[in-house]
Amino acid sequence: MKRDAVYQSREGWAGFFAKVLIAIIAMGVLVAFGMGEISIWLNLDVWHRILHLLLWVSAGAAVYFILLWTSGLRLSHMTAPA
Repeated sequence: MKRDAVYQSREGWAGFFAKVLIAIIAMGVLVAFGMGEISIWLNLDVWHRILHLLLWVSAGAAVYFILLWTSGLRLSHMTAPA
């Protein structure tokens, strides 16, 4: 793509990817450690499993977006310039 001039890199991509990578790692660590042992999940009934899963997915998403926001990434950075 670079050879055919379809893709042209811009300044700031490394910083952008670093911010996203840090947010992904933090989200993964929270969910991995927060979920606990599988035996705990297997002893829960289906509705408690659903509730806990929704809780941890929501917490992971919140950590992800909060870290992106606090690192300075805004939605306007994701849109292409006009």
